Amino acid sequence: YNALLTVFTTCNATRSEHPIILKEMKKRYVSWDEHTFAALMAGQSDKAKVIGLWQLRLDLISSKSRHFRHRKTAPNKAAIMEVLHACVELGDGVMAMSVMADIGQIADGSMYSLALLALQQDHINRAEYCRVILDKIFQNDTKVPMRSYKYAMQIFEKASDWRNASLFLLQLFRKGVPVDIAVINWALSACLRAKQWEIIMKLFEQLPRLCTSTKFKPNELTYSLVVSAALGLGQVLKAKMLVDSARESFSSGKSETVPSLK
Repeated sequence: YNALLTVFTTCNATRSEHPIILKEMKKRYVSWDEHTFAALMAGQSDKAKVIGLWQLRLDLISSKSRHFRHRKTAPNKAAIMEVLHACVELGDGVMAMSVMADIGQIADGSMYSLALLALQQDHINRAEYCRVILDKIFQNDTKVPMRSYKYAMQIFEKASDWRNASLFLLQLFRKGVPVDIAVINWALSACLRAKQWEIIMKLFEQLPRLCTSTKFKPNELTYSLVVSAALGLGQVLKAKMLVDSARESFSSGKSETVPSLK
């Protein structure tokens, strides 16, 4: 079996050839060991030219995962990471969610991060799956790389999901996570795309108080989003005040001062 698999991966097998491999998979259970994944990785020298190989790997893992639920043995973490990397390369958020469901309790922060990145790379809106992963992260108090939060907020922003974006932002503040200004801007942008102008104004007023671990430093994009929200509400004078405040802050080299919008 491994010899056959090596031939297919080395030759960059196409999806039309997958049934032959999958037929072999049905005959016998193949363990998640180093040797199998060494075969799966054979011939992968240029990722840009072996998308067929990535897809073949995902098909094989999908086939094996049905056996995995009924067995005591667990796949090694290196193998799981390789599969999740493949999901990222293909932008296959659904497969990433399937893998995370299969591995269950052995999931760690790095795996959650890759799953979120796969969802972020998916061309279809996967905000509901993103929320599921975030709930698991918070429930299990799992430590994840800071970039994971950026992936999640980008997903909500792309989906114009202002509810999840604002809720997620508040969750990060409550947990004392240092929130990057980019994450704040994506949350505000999600609200703007959904025309939730009042939410933007309220968040902007609260941000200096919410940012306890790091000082709130709005940048040009932050002000642009809030000014757009003010104009959306027809509050021209407030928008002008924000523009003036931004000019003063950036001309003096400071962006910590946030004007009162009352």
